[in-house]
Amino acid sequence: MTKSIVVTDQEELSLECPVDGKPFPGIVWRKDSVSLLDLKANDSRISFAANENEVPNARLIISKVDQNDRGNYTCNVTTPTGNFEVFTYVRIKGENTKRQCF
Repeated sequence: MTKSIVVTDQEELSLECPVDGKPFPGIVWRKDSVSLLDLKANDSRISFAANENEVPNARLIISKVDQNDRGNYTCNVTTPTGNFEVFTYVRIKGENTKRQCF
């Protein structure tokens, strides 16, 4: 995953965790340290999918993003040989978006 990504307001956000292996690793997606599995219960725009290596939940998909989707996304991976995290900051670009300096 890249360190930063810009998505246009009302478009789809798709992030993929760079994982492979068997047994399949455990994957937990977080936004600003909150589990997206918890948020998914109240937000039908959030879904998870397998990647091209068929690893379950390796892809995070959020349809029709808005400014509330801006933030730090983390893919937490657990494998038999260890754990690691991958981070991406997501910005949302729209007509009413003010320019932000980074």
